[in-house]
Amino acid sequence: MPEIQDARLSYFERLQEAAQAIAIPGLVWSAGTTLYGTPGCVITRQLGGQVAHVDVIWQAPHIATYLSMPYPGAEAYYRVTFVRIDRKNICFPNETGCVTTEVNEVLAVLAGWRNRAPEVAAQRGSAIGKATLNRLKAIAAARKQAVAEPSLVEMDAATVSYAGLSAVEADEMRRRIAVDYPRDDDGRLPLGAVLLLAPMGEPPSNELLRSDWLVAAAPLKRRDAQVVKVEIHSVIPANHPYRWDSMPSMWNPKLTAATEAERWGIDGLTFDGVSDPMAEIERLRKVCTKGGGAEVDRARLSTLLQDAGLFGEAFALYGIEANDDVWRIASGDMLHTGMERLQEPWSEAMCDALWRCAPWKVAKLIADRSAMSKKPPRFRLFALPMQPQQSKTSLMLTAVGKARTPTFDVEGVGSNLRLAEWLWQRPVDLDLRRFGLE
Repeated sequence: MPEIQDARLSYFERLQEAAQAIAIPGLVWSAGTTLYGTPGCVITRQLGGQVAHVDVIWQAPHIATYLSMPYPGAEAYYRVTFVRIDRKNICFPNETGCVTTEVNEVLAVLAGWRNRAPEVAAQRGSAIGKATLNRLKAIAAARKQAVAEPSLVEMDAATVSYAGLSAVEADEMRRRIAVDYPRDDDGRLPLGAVLLLAPMGEPPSNELLRSDWLVAAAPLKRRDAQVVKVEIHSVIPANHPYRWDSMPSMWNPKLTAATEAERWGIDGLTFDGVSDPMAEIERLRKVCTKGGGAEVDRARLSTLLQDAGLFGEAFALYGIEANDDVWRIASGDMLHTGMERLQEPWSEAMCDALWRCAPWKVAKLIADRSAMSKKPPRFRLFALPMQPQQSKTSLMLTAVGKARTPTFDVEGVGSNLRLAEWLWQRPVDLDLRRFGLE
C-alpha cells in the first residue's frame, strides 16, 4: 500500500539525515528488504560477517506484538537487527540491537556495532559430571547382565543355518552382540536401533541404495519383548550410526574376538594410576609439548582433557579444528535469538559428542579418506535435538583446505546420512575400563 510505504520512507529519511549529520564512518547505507521481509535499511560495515537491518514497526497500546503496518493509534518504532551473512544453509544468531522510537538510540547502537568484532567463543564445554558417570554405571550393569543372560539376543534357525554356524558358534555370536550392543543412557536397549553386521552378498557400491544386510535389531516399543533379533533387513546403509561391518571380529564367532587395540583404535592405552586427573594432565602436557610424546601419551592426554571439557586443547593434539559456531553451542550460547528452549539441550548434545569423540580416530579417518579421493571428505555425524523440520542443524566433520585439516562444523542438512559412530567415537568399554566399572 503506497501510504504504508510513504510512512516508512519518512522514518528512514529522518534516520539517514540524522546519521549524515553525526557522520558514522565505516558504515554503508542502502535501501533493501530486511530480515522480516519488509522494506528498510540494510547497513554493511568494514568489519566481518554481519549486516544490520533497520525496519520500522508499529505497536498499538492494546496489541501485545509489533505490526508491520500502521494501525489506528499505533506508535512507530525502529528495530535494529544484526544478521550473519557470511555462510549459507544454516541458522545463525540474529541479534536484536534495539527497538526504540529514538533516532539517536538507533545511531548509538550502530556506532557501537561498527567497531565491535564478532565474539569468539571459548574452545571448551562442560566437564563430565554425575550424569555421565551414572550413564556409564547403567551401561556397565546392563553389559554384566548380558553376560549372565545371553538370551537377550535371539537368532532363528534359518539365520543360524544360513550363516553356517554351529550351536557353539551361535551362542558365542549371541554373547558378543549382547555385551557390546549400543545402549541408552539408562542401560536399556535403544528403541528402533538397527546394528548393521554385514551385507548379504557383495558390499553395496552405493550406500545410498537399499540392500539386504544381516542386522541385530532392537525392539520398536518398550511393551515389546526387550530382546535383540538377528535377522535380515533391507536397509540404506549410509543412514545407520550403528555398524560393525568394518570390524567383523566384533560379532563373527568364526573370527578371534577383537582385541582392545583393535576396538579402541590404539595400542597400549591405559589409565591406571590416575588418582588426580589434573595433575596427570599437567604431566602429560610437558611430555607432549611441541608434538612430543608417544601416541598413547597423546591419546591419554586428549581423553583426560575431554573429561575436563577442554575440547579445543584435546583436538589440537591431533591437528583437529572446530568452527566458532561449534564452540558457541558447546559453551552454551545460541545460534538463533528467540530459541532459548534449544540452548541447553543443544549444548548438552554438543558437549556429549565432543566428549565421546576419539581424536586419534578422527585424524586417521580424514587422512585415510583424503588419500583415497581428490574430493575433500565430508561427513554428517548427527542432528542436534528438538528439530521437527526436514533440514536440521547437524554436527559435521569435514576436511578443510589443501592440508585437509579435520574440522568440526555445523550445517543445516536435510539428509539422513550418518557416519558410523564406530569410526569417530571411543567405544564405551574404554570408558568403563578407565573408570573402574568393568
